[in-house]
Amino acid sequence: MINQLHFNPLEKLELIDVIQRLGISHHFENEIDEVLLQIHNNSYNCYRQRSDDDDDLHATAIYFRLLRQQDMFNKFKDVDDAKFKESLTNDVVGLLSLYQATHLRVHGEDILEEALSSTTTHLESAAHRLSPVPLPKQVMHALYQPLWKGNPRLEARHYFSIYHEHRSYIEIQFNKNVCIFSSCIGITSESSYRETEPGKEHIEQLQNSYKEETKR
Repeated sequence: MINQLHFNPLEKLELIDVIQRLGISHHFENEIDEVLLQIHNNSYNCYRQRSDDDDDLHATAIYFRLLRQQDMFNKFKDVDDAKFKESLTNDVVGLLSLYQATHLRVHGEDILEEALSSTTTHLESAAHRLSPVPLPKQVMHALYQPLWKGNPRLEARHYFSIYHEHRSYIEIQFNKNVCIFSSCIGITSESSYRETEPGKEHIEQLQNSYKEETKR
């Protein structure tokens, strides 16, 4: 289903994030696995000597380890003082995503420790002066309860409440992918965004998945 949508890789990742946050990812496990594997394979195929071997455990493992230890977030730091660039303080959505990512760190990942400290400081400072309205709520909730440490069902309910209360902002923020999910949770009509048969089929599938969850 997800692969049938004409989304670029980032839009697909954002859509998967929305699916997971709404607590219905288990209804789309195969589709999510397929999309993530496709994105992963496309991102490093050019570096693999044995490109005909789709199950190359060594290639996958070393790709993960070396890129992670390379500190790919260094490009967001100033050369002079090795601190995260001040210009990033205006990118609250980016800071929030980085903040959530830092909670997957392990001992010894200094750049992620520094990123956690930096993003926490900037998000706390920005939380009370943000607009539109949903963003400060997202920030305050994340500072109180990072996604990785939260109960999936409770996180899904919180995320849904943001969708329901601030639909106009969410529609703008997530653009095409949210059009599907706003229909899924009854915010807009199907015809507003998806007139084609494949689109209607996707909406119906998402609607049914969400209805099943809300009955539990």
